[in-house]
Amino acid sequence: MSARTFTSIAATPEAGPFAPIPLVGPFSETFAQAAELGYDAIELHIRSPKHLGVAAIDRLLSRHDLLVSAIATGQLYLHEGISFTNPHLEMRRAAIAAINEFSRMAADLGASLILGYIRGKFGDDSELAARQRQWMLECCRECSDFAAPLGVKLLLEPINRYEMNDFNTVAAALSFAGAIDRPNFQLILDTFHMNIEEPSITSSIGKAAGCVPYFHMVDSNRWAPGFGHTDFREIAHALRAIEFSGFLAAEMLPHPDHLTAARQAIEAYREMIAIIEA
Repeated sequence: MSARTFTSIAATPEAGPFAPIPLVGPFSETFAQAAELGYDAIELHIRSPKHLGVAAIDRLLSRHDLLVSAIATGQLYLHEGISFTNPHLEMRRAAIAAINEFSRMAADLGASLILGYIRGKFGDDSELAARQRQWMLECCRECSDFAAPLGVKLLLEPINRYEMNDFNTVAAALSFAGAIDRPNFQLILDTFHMNIEEPSITSSIGKAAGCVPYFHMVDSNRWAPGFGHTDFREIAHALRAIEFSGFLAAEMLPHPDHLTAARQAIEAYREMIAIIEA
């Protein structure tokens, strides 16, 4: 594929309530839907590494001429309760082991790993929060070092204050990535979260130049682009200015229904790509 910017859509075998994932069901069905809709890639949301059969995924990718853009790891935290900030060492080690196993799978699939909820939340006590930041730093470095020779990128996602209490802004995430100091530790940005946290989405994109190969490109209400008030043409010009190369991904609520949302998103992405690659 010659394009520098690709389209992707989130899929999961089984979504929880209010999950911003448009394609839900067996991968044999959701991969076919993604291909029919014209997407280049799938963003996989899996509960744990043991639920991902790489050989079966490879067969579906070949059948439908798709890529895997990334594996999202948040369900490890939501379902397993493990995270990089858990006060219990064995839970932090379990999180590292799971992420490293995902890295092996991501290497086989040519994908990145998204670090969202898996990082966990800081406690209210300032001393505990300081220790948790150090634990997270150590976990992210260890996982980055494991993933680097596999050619896998780890992507930290700034998430809004109503869902997480750490690294809510692009500036905070960039600062933490600088402390990690690993070339394969970068950012994934989400325009829904940015709409809440950033004074200017386009200015924040400019600050992240060279460190963001992946975007969740969704509207202000977490619906597909065009259902809210976000200016995606302006964002496309900002991406062009930083010479963006990577994925525009639809991790969004399946409203008014999943197919309408998916069609709306890919049409918006095609218009953005025309600007980015002009």
